[in-house]
Amino acid sequence: MDALDSLRLHPWFSKLTLEQFAALMALAKRQVFAPGTNLARQGDLGNRFFVIERGAVNLRHTDAGGFETTVGVLPSPTPADANAAPKNYFGEQMFTTQEPYENHADALTETVAFVMTRQDFEKFKPENPEILAALTFIAEAEKKRTHGFKWVLEGEIVERVIRKHWWALVPKIAPIVLVTVVLVIGDVIAETFLKVDLLDWALRFLVIGSVVWIAWVTYDWYNDEYVLTNQRILHVERVMIIQESSKSVALDKVQNVRLDLALPSQWLGVGSLVVQTASGGDGDITLTMVGNATQIRGLILSLKDRIRARQMADEREKFRQRIRQELRQYIAPGTNENAAPATVAQKQKRTMAQSVRAGIRSALSLEVDEGSRIVWRKHWFVLFKSTARYFFALIGLDLLFILIANSPTLLILGAGGFLFGGTVLFGIVLGALVWNWIDWRNDIYAVNDSIIVDEERLPFNLKTKSNAAPLDQIQDIRVDIPSPVAAILNYGTVIIQTAGKGEPLTFDWIHNPRHAQAEIFRRIEAARTRRTEQEASVRSRSIVDAMLAYHTLTQETSSRATPAAEPPASDASAPAPPPPAPHSPDNPGDFNA
Repeated sequence: MDALDSLRLHPWFSKLTLEQFAALMALAKRQVFAPGTNLARQGDLGNRFFVIERGAVNLRHTDAGGFETTVGVLPSPTPADANAAPKNYFGEQMFTTQEPYENHADALTETVAFVMTRQDFEKFKPENPEILAALTFIAEAEKKRTHGFKWVLEGEIVERVIRKHWWALVPKIAPIVLVTVVLVIGDVIAETFLKVDLLDWALRFLVIGSVVWIAWVTYDWYNDEYVLTNQRILHVERVMIIQESSKSVALDKVQNVRLDLALPSQWLGVGSLVVQTASGGDGDITLTMVGNATQIRGLILSLKDRIRARQMADEREKFRQRIRQELRQYIAPGTNENAAPATVAQKQKRTMAQSVRAGIRSALSLEVDEGSRIVWRKHWFVLFKSTARYFFALIGLDLLFILIANSPTLLILGAGGFLFGGTVLFGIVLGALVWNWIDWRNDIYAVNDSIIVDEERLPFNLKTKSNAAPLDQIQDIRVDIPSPVAAILNYGTVIIQTAGKGEPLTFDWIHNPRHAQAEIFRRIEAARTRRTEQEASVRSRSIVDAMLAYHTLTQETSSRATPAAEPPASDASAPAPPPPAPHSPDNPGDFNA
C-alpha cells in the first residue's frame, strides 16, 4: 500500500471519494531528507504535514527545564492497536489549528516523505469547496480553536472560556431579593389578617424593578469572560453593549498565580486567581470568583510550562546551529550549509501618480504599514468631534453672508467693512480647522522590530510628549472600547503596561484596537526570537573560542614534549617522508593554519 493510500483509513478522510482524496493528496510533494536533517522544530508553527514513505524519523522533546528526551520513532514500530498499521505521519495540525509542534523531528536514516504545506492547502480550499465540505473536522476544529473570537491569532488555541461562578451573583442580588420577599410576605399577612393592602401598586412596581435588576445583573455577570489560550490570558469585560474592556497578559510574562480561597466560597470550590506579572498592580489579571479555581490554576501553570519548553527548545536548537556554523568556518572554510544565493534587490522607481497616491495614503490612512514599522493614528471620528463645530461655523458664516449681502444692512456696514469682517472670521475658523487637523495627524503610535512609541505633538512642535519602551519590557496589553459608537465604528484605546511602575503607553482612540493588540503581540514574539538567536551567537562564540584555545594548547604541549628529530643520514635509499594529511572534516589539522 502506498504511504498516502494508508491515510484513506484515517477518520478525517473517510468521507472523501477516491477522486477527491487523490486531488487533496496531490498537494503533497515527495522529498528526500538526508540522515540528521531536521524536518520540524519544537515550537515552530505547525504548517506542514509529513507522511513518511521510507526511512525513520526520531521525535525528541525539550521540557521547561531544558532537558531533552527521545519520545519515539516514526513509523511507530509498536502501534497501540496491534491490528493497525504503524503511524507514518505527523503534523496533522496543519489542516486545523496550526498549533506549534510539540517535538523536534529528525531523519534517523535517509528518509523519503510526502510534505503538504498550509500555504498550498489555503490555495486549494476555495477552488475545491466540495472537498472542504467533506472535511468536516476542519470546521469543527476551527470552532473549537477560536470559540467564535475573531482576535485569535494564527497558531493560537482557546483552551478554556471561564465565567464567574453563579455564587458571585449572590452578594449582588441577595439583598434586593430578601427585601422583596419580606415585603411580599408582610403584604400578604396584612391582607389576610388585617384586611389592609399596605403597599398595593408600590409593591408591584418593586417586584417588577427587582426582576429587571436581577436580569441586568445576571446578563452583566454572563458578559464578563476570562479567556485562556495557549499563548495568553484575557479578561473581557462588557457592560451590555455600552462598553467593552479587554486586558491581556502573555503567559510567558506570568510570574506567579496566587489562589485566594475563603469560606463559604471554598465549600463550592470557588476562589479568585491573581495572575501576577513583573509590572504588578494594573499589570495583574484577577479571575474573580471562578469555579474549579485550583484546576484552572494548574492549567495556567501547565500552559506556561509548555511555552517555556518551546522557548528552551528554540534556544537549544539555535545554540547548536550556531556552534555548527562557527566550527564549519574552521573545519571547512568557505562553506555554509544555510547560505542562500545572494540577490540584489532592484529598487523600482515610482511614477508621479504612484508617489502622489502613496503620499495621500500616508497622510490620511489610520494605519500605515511601513514594513519594519507600523504607525497608527486616532480614528476619523475623533477628528470629526474636534472639528465639527468649526464646520458648522463655516456653514453658518456662509449663510449669514448670503443674508447680509441681500439686505439693506450691507449699505449700513459698507461693502469694505463687510468683506474685511467676513474674511477675518473665515480665516479664524479655517485656521482652527487646520490647527485641529495638524494636531490629529501629529499624534502617532508606532511599533517596530524593537520598540513601541507613543508620541503626541501639538502643531508646529509647540509641545511634544513622547513615551517609548522596548518590546521585551511589555507585560500586558489592554483594549478599552468605551461606548456603543466606538463599538460600531471599531475604535478604542490600547493600553500597554511595561515592567516596573512607569506610566503606561496609551494608543488613544485608534481604529481596530484588537488588531493593534495582536500585531504588538506578534512583534514581541519576533523580538524574542531574534534575542534568542543573538544570545546563542554570543554563547557559541565563547564555546568555539574555548575549543580552539584548547586545540592550540594541546598542539603546543605535544610539540614541546616531542624531542627534536635527529638529522637524517645521507642514505640515498632512505624512504621519503609521508605527505601531510589532507585538510578534511575527519582530519581538521591545525585550526589556526
